[in-house]
Amino acid sequence: MPGNRREILEMTDDQLVRQLREVQKEEKCLIVLDDIWSLDAWNNISKAIPAGDTPSKVILTTRKEDVAKRADPKVHRPNDLSPDDSWKLFVKKAYGGTDFNRNETMDELGRQMVAQCGGLPLAVVLLGGLLATKHTLREWQVVQRNLNSYLKSGNYTGGGQEERVLDVLALSYQDLPYELKPCFLYLGFYDEDVEIEVETLYQMWIAEGLISQDEKGEEETMMDVAECYLDELAQRCIVQVKVTWGAWDSWLLTRYLPSSPKKTCRLHDLMRELCLLKVKEENFLKVIDQRRRNKQLSVHPSSSFSTTTKSIGDDNYYNVRRLAIYAGDEIYGQNIPLLEHEERAQDLRTLILFARQQKDQFAGQLKHFCKVSPYLRTMLLHDIDDIPKEIGNLILLRYLGIRKSGYFKLPSSIANLRNLQTLDLRAGHLILPDVLWKMKGLINLHLPDQCSTVNKRPLRLDGLSKLETLENVDSQVVDLKSFCNLTNLQTLERLITRANEEELATVRNCITSNNRLRRTSISVGKYRTDSPMEGSIILMSQLLQCDFLVRLELRYIAGNFPKYEAHLGKSLTTLSLVNATLDEYPMATLGQLPNLRTLDLRRVRVPEGKEFVCSTHSFPSLEQLFLGEFDFNEWRVDEGAMLNLTNLGLCECINLKMLPDGLKDISTLKELSAWFMSSEFKKRLKVVDGEGGEDLHKIPFVKKLHLY
Repeated sequence: MPGNRREILEMTDDQLVRQLREVQKEEKCLIVLDDIWSLDAWNNISKAIPAGDTPSKVILTTRKEDVAKRADPKVHRPNDLSPDDSWKLFVKKAYGGTDFNRNETMDELGRQMVAQCGGLPLAVVLLGGLLATKHTLREWQVVQRNLNSYLKSGNYTGGGQEERVLDVLALSYQDLPYELKPCFLYLGFYDEDVEIEVETLYQMWIAEGLISQDEKGEEETMMDVAECYLDELAQRCIVQVKVTWGAWDSWLLTRYLPSSPKKTCRLHDLMRELCLLKVKEENFLKVIDQRRRNKQLSVHPSSSFSTTTKSIGDDNYYNVRRLAIYAGDEIYGQNIPLLEHEERAQDLRTLILFARQQKDQFAGQLKHFCKVSPYLRTMLLHDIDDIPKEIGNLILLRYLGIRKSGYFKLPSSIANLRNLQTLDLRAGHLILPDVLWKMKGLINLHLPDQCSTVNKRPLRLDGLSKLETLENVDSQVVDLKSFCNLTNLQTLERLITRANEEELATVRNCITSNNRLRRTSISVGKYRTDSPMEGSIILMSQLLQCDFLVRLELRYIAGNFPKYEAHLGKSLTTLSLVNATLDEYPMATLGQLPNLRTLDLRRVRVPEGKEFVCSTHSFPSLEQLFLGEFDFNEWRVDEGAMLNLTNLGLCECINLKMLPDGLKDISTLKELSAWFMSSEFKKRLKVVDGEGGEDLHKIPFVKKLHLY
């Protein structure tokens, strides 16, 4: 059903259930439901699964036997790892493929500890991650004594597998350096299975004072130190970190450059259980969750180990320092005493609010809270329709995030926040007052994707001498001349400028004169016009000479594409060319860019008869290729080209009748998406009555084929 995404989003629950049942009756589907926690959850999901004889199959995983038996009396219990397999997994994690200082005594200790993990993969991985940070026999002996002590004390043991794993988890937590423990506990704010945006996490850690200034090197930033903290948690297998790129369908809808790679982290379910246990033991943070329709306060009620539920007026919530509120979908008319009670509100240092459907309910409380909680350091607001002018009272605030919100005007009183380090306004459409230049302490500034200014006056940014990160700079909103005074700027993400000579000269001077810049992405060009930029090819050549240029989009360029030279585009990872009129296809030059990972070409026009060729050894690092509205009739991919390509997208290349033969040699190609292609092209790829199309043999390694 991917082609009906918008229609699906507008369906009611009942309509969606009916649609899912029909699809499963008509098509052969494999449905995988991972980690079902309760009978209620299964009962709700099972309504969308038709009973009786259907071609579809369902795989369900759960740690609850009653859930498994409700779904199907035939329960499959996975076997534990054998001793040999446990040892192989441990060696991979603990030694990392090396044999540094490895000796028979250490191996014997390792085997004894692995045996105590009972063949449970997570316990083995965590033990290996812990010992990967220990490099001497003495350190391994200390870990073994501590492990024996934890297993004998049985803090969490109850005879089950989960409890035994929790004992090993607890040892991993106890072994953490003191500075990493609060960073780990901070993850207790987030829901189960949520992908946590690490950039925001770093900024909140810093605002909370969890990142040590003493560990910052001369050329490092606090964000660099925060990244080292997360890397160590990942090395110990306590968190899982991944990098994802923008989805192909969002590229079709976006107006600007495809999104940059997004780094996220998450906790394994059982590691999150340990996090919540430690959070509760240390009274580190509290979560008010109204989504369960019980008007109760609990510390993440989805947790199988968090069994106690307290009233939101409970006196135990005095001295709360960190608070997250998840509002429900329905309006209960119930206020949060922690926001209204002056004595309690004064204790708060961190507030995270997900307002959802209760936006109006929190408006008055938020206004009052800003008056009575002057010591707040960190505030993150989701789905808020207005920000009160009283926010200017929070003069000690260091982090302010406004995300996924509506259309409203930001009050000018925000200028009072002189200690603010991070202002994250990646919200809806905001009207911004020209006061940001007064906030001298700003280090990270994320402007909205869509914004306007009071009286249409451009924003000044001069005076922000500490600014290191700046995102979403539109030349129609920000005064680019003041932008040149940001001498400490290190990351400039999504600078959007129009094609006039004065603007382009200013941009070029700013980015070439700043010797602290590490990463820059720029979108240059006209919109809704047919005329090419003057001197566009010269401009492109000059921009490609910038060592720190990582992402570049150019619109309406024209002329003879520059030939490749060794100094061009050394750092470029993402390139987008839109509405280009060129003398020939640019593949000969682009194919030699050493670090190009994402290439987006849309409406590139060349004289008739020019070949579109990806030659041998070209595009050595390319992972994603998107071709939109091309006139070519034939595309040739030579052997040895694009050997790291993983994703290919084609859109409205209506004259292309077939895929190139050379794709069959690209073993990394896992996903192919095609929109609005010719009927002949689609026919050669479709499977009809179990028989594959003529071109399917050209993409033998593709796992996901989408024809829209």
